[in-house]
Amino acid sequence: MTELEFKEMIDAVCSRPKLYTPTGSFFEVVSYIEGVGSWLEKRNSHSPTTPFCKWLGQSHGKEKGFPLNWHEFLQLSANDEEAIEQFQKLFDEFLQDR
Repeated sequence: MTELEFKEMIDAVCSRPKLYTPTGSFFEVVSYIEGVGSWLEKRNSHSPTTPFCKWLGQSHGKEKGFPLNWHEFLQLSANDEEAIEQFQKLFDEFLQDR
């Protein structure tokens, strides 16, 4: 799966989370994204979102290279919907920074 295809999948899931997950919660969305990405990228030993989490950790003042976890990410938002929206926006920024 190319980065563009992965981004398109993220955009689809984040735009309509209840279509892809039971309740559309933030944790369901990131679990879905990681699951699909891992299934498509079987040859990698880490989650397809690991580079994004490392980038996110660095941009939020964590120790260099230390990934921000999903609980910390959710705490940066007012609710699940906002976290999903931020995830989509920040993933676009991550791809532009690469």
